[in-house]
Amino acid sequence: MKKKILALFLSVMLVLSLTACGSGTSDNSDDSDTTEVTDSVSESTEEVTEPAENVSESEADSQDEVLEEENAETIEIAEFQTSATIEETVLYNENNVVITATGLEYSNYEVAVNLLLENNSDEDLKFVSGSVGYSCNSVNGYMCTSAYLYETVSAGMKANEDISFSITELQLFGINEVADISIAIEIEDDEFNEIYTGPMQILTTAADTYDYETDTFLNAVNSGAFEAIYDCTIDYFTTDISVNSEDVQIISEGVLTNADGEITLWLEVENNTDEVIYAVTSNVFVNGLCAYSGTWNSDAIAPDARGVLTMSFESLIEEAYREAIGMDEIGEVVFTFNARDEDRNLLFDGEELSLTLSDATFDTTGTEIYNDEYVTLVSKGLVEDTASYSDDIHLLILAKNNTDGEVYLSNEYDSLSVNGFMTDYSYYGATIPAGAYVLLDVELDRDSLTENGIDGIDDITGISFSTEIRDDDYGEVATPTLTVEF
Repeated sequence: MKKKILALFLSVMLVLSLTACGSGTSDNSDDSDTTEVTDSVSESTEEVTEPAENVSESEADSQDEVLEEENAETIEIAEFQTSATIEETVLYNENNVVITATGLEYSNYEVAVNLLLENNSDEDLKFVSGSVGYSCNSVNGYMCTSAYLYETVSAGMKANEDISFSITELQLFGINEVADISIAIEIEDDEFNEIYTGPMQILTTAADTYDYETDTFLNAVNSGAFEAIYDCTIDYFTTDISVNSEDVQIISEGVLTNADGEITLWLEVENNTDEVIYAVTSNVFVNGLCAYSGTWNSDAIAPDARGVLTMSFESLIEEAYREAIGMDEIGEVVFTFNARDEDRNLLFDGEELSLTLSDATFDTTGTEIYNDEYVTLVSKGLVEDTASYSDDIHLLILAKNNTDGEVYLSNEYDSLSVNGFMTDYSYYGATIPAGAYVLLDVELDRDSLTENGIDGIDDITGISFSTEIRDDDYGEVATPTLTVEF
């Protein structure tokens, strides 16, 4: 299944999936430094009190309100402090480039570092930070994804630019004061030659008194502040995770559901080395289904810093697809975790991690369209595209690997027809681990269907296409033509 890119745990860290609400700031003119939030979720789920049977509906509602008030918990969220400042600091002075941090500014929603970018070379240069290709910015030792910079500075010129960090993101990590900021910038010329500055640290006036020993993210989770800020519930949480490495540790793991019912898994990963590492999650199984084969995410974590990696189930398996395969809830999640150094060398062998929320599985039945010693293919029917910008139609096929090695499925180019008409489509195939199931997605282009007089799902009577089947040695073993009739 192709990976959907979110606008969010979006590559990749938690906040792009979590910054759903704004945050206020404090100018220290008020004696109070906390905000009260009422959380009506009881801490105990072992005992539930229900209204008496012989009462009216209005009386029952009244009892419910009393119970909610009794169970209500007042959560104090410290307001964000805006008194920390920085001195003008030269962060980088090499390769005819000078980068200087000149100031720190606060708004209701962001903390901005003022930068002076000097290009003393004879070529135009691009300065990029926080992109998919290079994102290694942090505050108080927590990696942040909200900060972004993209600026072209002409040869021999200077530019004043800001790089801003979301206050909501910082508060989700339990950060309410900026002690230090680290910024990493990629510098690129017109010939795509690249220079990477690495993390450049800026200390504020709060650095000397800041408590770096406290895990502020865990504090936010344990206190309920995280749930209150994000309006979510934490369905699973543990700090009892170990990997066979002293350099990289998993501090916590959790699963949350936000107000829209979207489910996200997080890993809080600590880098104990003196260089940037990349924490990698791969080969994700949900309820026994291989939801993604290969690298799902690779997130940079600066030296002695922590990153909160995320995995959104909505991006792994879309809701319409889950309905088609009878995956009503999340049961067991299994994935591989490892880490690489700056040269992409593995720091330790990948370790399989798992968590169980329920005994839920998925439906393997359907219309069988192919079966041999390598794979079994079952049609799960047609579904409409769920994206607001697309009205394509998807044919879903459940594929099972019948061998004890990997099996590869790929597209036989330009082989698909709908109702006998050649049709534009997308089909990316899959790598299927030994004995596993994957869900194949054949996306039918709506414009092409319309040109052939096919206006919707009800007009489709048959689909035919060819797929290549390759064994564990990537040798082609069959190229069957698959036909699905409706």
